[in-house]
Amino acid sequence: MKNRIRRLSKSLVCIILIFLLALPVMAITDVDLSQLQLFVNNDKARIYRYVYEATLYEMDIYEDTSLSKDISFGDILSTYYLQDSLENLHNITLSYIPIFCGGQLEAVAVVVEKDGQVISVEMSYDLVDEISEYKDKEICMVFSDTDTYIYSENQLTLLKSYEHIFTSAELDEPNDAIVSEPAQTLTEIPFSQISTNCLTDIYSLEQLSEMFYPMLESSFSEDGMYLRSTSYPPNKELDVPIVPQNGVGICWAAVVASIGNYLTNDDLSAEDVSYEIYGELTGGNTYIALSALQSIYSLDGVDVYVAPGLSIIQREIYEHGQPMYIRVYGSSSRTVLNHALFIGGYKEFSSGTFMGKLYVGDPNFPDDYRTIYFTEDGEYTYTLNGITGFVDQYVMVY
Repeated sequence: MKNRIRRLSKSLVCIILIFLLALPVMAITDVDLSQLQLFVNNDKARIYRYVYEATLYEMDIYEDTSLSKDISFGDILSTYYLQDSLENLHNITLSYIPIFCGGQLEAVAVVVEKDGQVISVEMSYDLVDEISEYKDKEICMVFSDTDTYIYSENQLTLLKSYEHIFTSAELDEPNDAIVSEPAQTLTEIPFSQISTNCLTDIYSLEQLSEMFYPMLESSFSEDGMYLRSTSYPPNKELDVPIVPQNGVGICWAAVVASIGNYLTNDDLSAEDVSYEIYGELTGGNTYIALSALQSIYSLDGVDVYVAPGLSIIQREIYEHGQPMYIRVYGSSSRTVLNHALFIGGYKEFSSGTFMGKLYVGDPNFPDDYRTIYFTEDGEYTYTLNGITGFVDQYVMVY
């Protein structure tokens, strides 16, 4: 292996010293350790099993782990939240695990647990470039309302802001309008995930296969894969160009443009859609999105206020060749994630712990689909800036 590999200790050391940090604008100073709230996942091996399995699927090497010699995993990244942001996380725990290939950071796996059960793994390529320069340094992630920071070598550095995605939790009917409230100062930062060495302790895929592959192999069918249903093929991906929202709170319009352009061969931008409906750039919702598809693209449909089942997704993607508008909703005590995406494909699994994965288009990341592995039909999550939302609405075009 090109990376230095050390097997993680089975005992979890839960002591991290927080140093005094003084910055001109935002600073972590004089943190009272008695105020820190500790969330530790004591079953690391279980978390890595899911990441291991998702990585095999992602690389299409599920049946031949000998191809995985250049793949390794970092330790679970230490993750901090503002203390009052944890009040409404609804028993959700996140684990951020770096994935390396040939010594280079290629992705970060976001493992979502609810009530102690892993429900999804998201293969995220966001922040890879920003985090890569901290390889072999002890780091922790800091999520403050709409911003992502990294804490390393006594310095707090802003990596990325998602101000256009989140709204104030005080709003009665939150949408995806731009947040106007200033962020709280970072003076109360509780532990979320604990690691003594963040990017220096490495699990290799080879090591994990020794532990987990025999158990996963026992659930294979003779040919490695088989259909859960006989109606649709196990894999279908539409080539839908993702229209960007360009840092403005018009994700709904960007998704409408992505779907409408694909189905009608038009070439509208997110701004075009928002101006056509509102006369300005502003937030919308699922009902407005359907109205825009009808009035702008002459596409009729129905808006549904539950998550779509996998069979519905398969029918729309494979049989009808139509991407699906979805709304993701999640909240903390201070911010709300109310974000529009679209489903552009799926892959169904017959073995292992995952039921399948979804390919979703996010107008924040127009270069490629995001990948979400899920364990339960109809329970799909999406994580942004440390807040996980659940798909709870969709539009089905006729």
